[in-house]
Amino acid sequence: MIWSVISLLMPFNLEVMVNQGYLAERSGYWGFLLQHPLNSLFEGGLVHLWFLPALMIAVAIMALLIRQQKTHWMLPIAIGLYLYGEFAGSSAVVTGMSAPIYTRNGPFFSTLFVVVGYLIRERHILWQSRSALLLAMLGMAFHFVEAYGLHQYGQVFNTNDYLFGTTLWAIGLFLFLLAKPDLGRKPWGFSLSQSILGFYVSHLLVVIMMMNLARFLGLAGLEKDTLVLFGTLLTTYLLVKGLERTPLKHLLFR
Repeated sequence: MIWSVISLLMPFNLEVMVNQGYLAERSGYWGFLLQHPLNSLFEGGLVHLWFLPALMIAVAIMALLIRQQKTHWMLPIAIGLYLYGEFAGSSAVVTGMSAPIYTRNGPFFSTLFVVVGYLIRERHILWQSRSALLLAMLGMAFHFVEAYGLHQYGQVFNTNDYLFGTTLWAIGLFLFLLAKPDLGRKPWGFSLSQSILGFYVSHLLVVIMMMNLARFLGLAGLEKDTLVLFGTLLTTYLLVKGLERTPLKHLLFR
């Protein structure tokens, strides 16, 4: 919630704010969000924050089914939500279906991944790393074949958040990591893992700051991309690690 508020209040275009004022700069973005209030509710104050409510809704659905002793319904419900999300999302160019919100948001895709993770843990499912990696590679290939096929119907290639192959891709990677528990077991890895939530919630705001800086410096092309990439990595790291040393840590990263 706090990062949605920060995203709503932070100006994205400093040039417009300087020339036209704070409210003029912010009113355009607020108006955009109000055009689709239900979607904005599930997405949050900035586009990347969709992951957090989606995860919370998925966990809530699973917890409710466990509480009601209906765990046998978890996987069918999750699969049903995923199918609807896919048919009304990327595959809508073929099916003609629609959804009240952008299907990447909300429970449509997140529930299946959370449920599968729960079932893998509950049933102690372990694969050989080679088999898991093969599943991930097949899933990745399936994902891109699907994306190519949908592109023939007019679906823009890079707008496919989740496809059917994405599930196999993700599950394969998850099983591979379970088969390699010592992979990345380094002090620097543990240090970064403690801050992963902070990196996630703050990084896009830093990207916006870097875009403004690049515009101010008159950078374009490769120079602009280099500044945005490395500037975001360094500034986000310093910002999060700095905030973690203050009392704000418990407010911003809990």
